[in-house]
Amino acid sequence: MLEAINGLQHVMQQAAHFLLSPPQVSYQPNSEFVYFDLDDMRKHHYSIPEKTVVFVGEGLETQRIIIYNSLTWRRQELVTIRVSTLHVKVTDAADISIPSQTSPVFQQQSDTIIDSQFDITFMADVPALGLTTYFLNAVLPAQNIENSLSHVKLINFVGRTPRAEGFDDIEVMEEPKEFAIHNDHLSAAFSELGLLKAVTLKDSGVTVPLHMDFVRYHARPGSERSGAYLFLPDREAETVVGDSVPVRVLEGPLFSQVHVHLPNVQHTVTLVNTPGADSLGLEVQNVVNIGDQVNCELAMRISSSIKNGDEFFSDLNGWQLIRRKRFSKLPIQANYYPIPTMAFIQDQNYRFTIVTGQPLGMGSLKEGQIEVMQDRRLNQDDNRGLGQGVTDNRPLPATFRLIVEKRVPNCQETSPEHPGGLPTMAANVASLSLLHPLYHLLWLGKTRDKLGSQFTPVIHEPGYDFHVVMLQTFSPQSSNSAGLIVHRQETDSCFPLENFFISSGLLNVSNLLPTQFGNIMKESTLSFLDEGRTIKKNTAHPLALDDNHMLYSFQLILFLLLNHILSNEHAHQECPSMASSASPCLPAVLPTFSLPPSAATWWAASCTPGLQPAIYRAVTRSAPTTLTLTMVVEPGANKTSEHALTWYRSEPFTMASTSNSLEPSPVLSLKSRVQVTGSLLGETPAWRNFSSTPRKMRAACSSTADCRRPAWNLP
Repeated sequence: MLEAINGLQHVMQQAAHFLLSPPQVSYQPNSEFVYFDLDDMRKHHYSIPEKTVVFVGEGLETQRIIIYNSLTWRRQELVTIRVSTLHVKVTDAADISIPSQTSPVFQQQSDTIIDSQFDITFMADVPALGLTTYFLNAVLPAQNIENSLSHVKLINFVGRTPRAEGFDDIEVMEEPKEFAIHNDHLSAAFSELGLLKAVTLKDSGVTVPLHMDFVRYHARPGSERSGAYLFLPDREAETVVGDSVPVRVLEGPLFSQVHVHLPNVQHTVTLVNTPGADSLGLEVQNVVNIGDQVNCELAMRISSSIKNGDEFFSDLNGWQLIRRKRFSKLPIQANYYPIPTMAFIQDQNYRFTIVTGQPLGMGSLKEGQIEVMQDRRLNQDDNRGLGQGVTDNRPLPATFRLIVEKRVPNCQETSPEHPGGLPTMAANVASLSLLHPLYHLLWLGKTRDKLGSQFTPVIHEPGYDFHVVMLQTFSPQSSNSAGLIVHRQETDSCFPLENFFISSGLLNVSNLLPTQFGNIMKESTLSFLDEGRTIKKNTAHPLALDDNHMLYSFQLILFLLLNHILSNEHAHQECPSMASSASPCLPAVLPTFSLPPSAATWWAASCTPGLQPAIYRAVTRSAPTTLTLTMVVEPGANKTSEHALTWYRSEPFTMASTSNSLEPSPVLSLKSRVQVTGSLLGETPAWRNFSSTPRKMRAACSSTADCRRPAWNLP
C-alpha cells in the first residue's frame, strides 16, 4: 500500500510539472525525475502522515507551493504549510499578499512547543480541476501586515508555561472553564473538559445542544465473543472520562481549534472561517490508540435534542442514503450499520449530519443520538475464518464533519414509506471536500525556473451536484482513448445553501475538457469494454433525476473520450439535417429539475436551431411560486446563447410568462401562438405554435432552421 501511495504521488507531481510547463507541445518528459515533494510523508506503512518542513529565511530562495484541486468546482479553502521561521509572507502569482495565520507546533500528546517549526495557514483559491501557485518568503515583522498570530489558551494546565518565539501572551487557566469558538456562520460551545456541548446557528440565533462523549464497549464472556467479524458487547457502553484533561485552544481570524488529550484519544475540533466547503460545520479529527487495551471497542457518541424517534439514515455505498429503524427489542449489535460517508438524524425543524472521511460503523441507539465506532481491539478469534484476534492496532486518524441545519419552514419532507433519504447540499459538498482534499506540492527546483502559475481545463463549472468520479487512461497499445465517469447527486431542497449552486441537469463534456482529447466520444459501460453510440463532445447530455425515484437518488454517465476525429458520417446527430424542414427530430429525454414534490407540474418546450427540441419538466410545491431557470445551449464552437423557456402547468393547463419566471397565468387555449423572449444566435425571436392537452404537446420552430415533430407523449 505504501508503495502504491508513493507511486501515485510520483505520477501526480509528474503530471503537475507537465501541465505547468510551457510550451507543452515540445515538452520532454523525464519519468524518473522528482519535481515536487507532496506534503505527505510516511516513514512506515502504518505511520500517520507528517508534514514536510519548508525552509524559508534570509539568504534562501522564495518557496513555490502548488495547490491542486481534483473537484469540478472552484474551491476557497484553508491550506496549512509547516515552515521553519515565524515571519513568513504568502503571495500569489501576481505578488499580492494573502492573509495568513501562524500557529506554534506542539508535540504529539503533550503541550511542549517544537522550536523552529510553525504552521502557516492561508486561504487558497483554486480553480476547478486545476492548479494554482503561491509563494512563501521570510520577511521582517513590519513587512507582514497580512499575517496574524494565533492566540493560545491552555485550560486545565498545571506546570511550566510553554514558550515559543513570538507567542509571549499564552493564556494559562489552571481551573476548568467552559468556552466557545466562533466563525461568521456558527458558534460552538465546549464543556470544561474541552468536549462539544452545543452549536448556535448565527443566521437564526437558535442553539442546538450537541453533547460529545467517547464511550467504550467490552466483549461479553462465554464461548462466542467479539472478534474481527462479530460485535458482541457485554452491556451498554461506558463513558470514557478523563480526570482534568489538558485542553489547548487556538484562535485567529482564519480558524479556531480545540485540542483535547483524552485517554486513548487525541481529539481536535476545528472551526474554519472561509466562504468555502471547509467552513460548513465543525471538523473533528480523532487520533485513536487503544494498543494498551484488552477487548475494547471505542466509539464517539454525539447526543442532541433532535426528535427523530427511532428513525435515522445512513449511506449504503457512498451514493445512497437508506432509511434505518432502531429496534429496541434487538441487541446493540443488531442496530449497528456501516457508514461509508455520512449519516443523519432529523425532525421537523433541524437536521444533524455527520460526514466521515473513512468507512466505519455507526448506530443511533437512542433518540437524538449518533455514535460512530473509532477502533476495535479484540484478543480472541471469533471462529469466522481469520484464525486470530484483532491486536495489530496502530495510532489511527479519523476525520469527520458535523453539520447542523435548519429546515425551511413548511417544506415537505419525503414520505415515511420512502426507503431512502437525500443529503443536503452542505453535506454533499462537505463530503466531497473531505474525501478529496486540496493537495500541496512543494517545488524542489529553483524559483526562477520557468513554470506556469495556474492551470484549469474547465471553462464552465457544471454545478456542485456534479463530480468527476474517474478519468481513466488506457495503455497506448490497446487504445488511444480515456474513460470518463461523471456522477450527479440529488440533494434535499428543504435545506438550501447559498453560494453553492445546483446544475440544470445538463452535462457538456467540452466545458470540462475543451481542448483535451478529440471532439467526439462514445457512450460506454462501467468497465469501458462495451461501446455505445458515437456522439459529439460538445453535446449537452441530461443526467436526469426522476422525481419518482426510490433508492436511486443519483445518476452516472460514462464516456470513452477519443483522441482522433471521426468523419461526419460516423458521428451521431441528435437532430439530423436540421436545415431540412421534412426531417423529424427525435424526442428529447426529460430531465427533472430537483424541486420539492407538489401538486403542480410545469412543462417547458424548447426548439432551438441546430439543436434537438426538448421538453423540460419542473415540479413546484405551491402556487404562486417562482422558478428561475436559464438554459445555456451551444450550437457551435465558441458560440453560446442564453435561451428563455416558456413554462406551462399541466393541471389546469395554463400558460406561464414567456420569461424565465414561473408565474400564475390565465388558461391557455388549445391552439395559441406564443412568442419566445430573447434571441437565438442574434436572429429574430422565433414563434412557437402549440397545440396541446395536459398529456400531449405539439411544437414547431419557424426560424431559419426548421424542425418539426408530430407530438410528444408526456409521462
